Amino acid sequence: MCWKRRRGYSEEFLLVNVGGDFSVFSINAKRFDTCKEIKMHAIKTNRMSYIDEIERLGGINKMYLPTDTTLNIDEILTIENDIGARLPDGLRDFLMKYGVSDFDEEVIFEPISIDAQYIHDEDSSQLDFIFEGSSIGVFYGKDPEEEGAYDIFWNIENYKDRMPSQFLPFATDGMGNQIVMSLKKENYGLIYFWDHEAEWDAEDYYDETGAVMPEEVKYQNLWLLANNFDDFFARLHVEV
Repeated sequence: MCWKRRRGYSEEFLLVNVGGDFSVFSINAKRFDTCKEIKMHAIKTNRMSYIDEIERLGGINKMYLPTDTTLNIDEILTIENDIGARLPDGLRDFLMKYGVSDFDEEVIFEPISIDAQYIHDEDSSQLDFIFEGSSIGVFYGKDPEEEGAYDIFWNIENYKDRMPSQFLPFATDGMGNQIVMSLKKENYGLIYFWDHEAEWDAEDYYDETGAVMPEEVKYQNLWLLANNFDDFFARLHVEV
């Protein structure tokens, strides 16, 4: 069977088998008569390209096997309800397919611009940092370890007040920095690098300025990496 309706929800979820690997997509109640039509729809809407990029990058290793660290649709919906926005199909699919995982190879990335998304005023004591690149450490899922460092739910809770609202951390570079996706309407789906060493936290901001930190200042330690989930994977490359 190529598709099924998830009863109790306002969407239909599409299961597509390509090369022996299943992907899950929301098709918003669009109906198809044959499996071929379904596969062609998925290909035309470019919703499987990140899978091809994973192959180009040498493959992904699921960590903690045989423990399943992937998310189910109910857990995806919990995240969406907590954040107040729907996850793009590519990220939904990835979390349900891979969970806590890392690349087999050393995979690196560079920002679209070396300048942060917010530049401080000239009279500020804060420095403006540049960022030239890092590597992928681990993608988040359901971490079975007690500390839960790779647990997506823990990371959402831990960083929610340190990042702009509706930002979702979904991976780390392994050095305390986060790879995050914006689910805000104005920059929906954009992917950023969040550098903890360049963070000016809200308490220090208040001590210096006597004011509550504006939302835009939280972009001080964010660098744009990609325009969407597929674009993020397309920009990654193996270190040589």
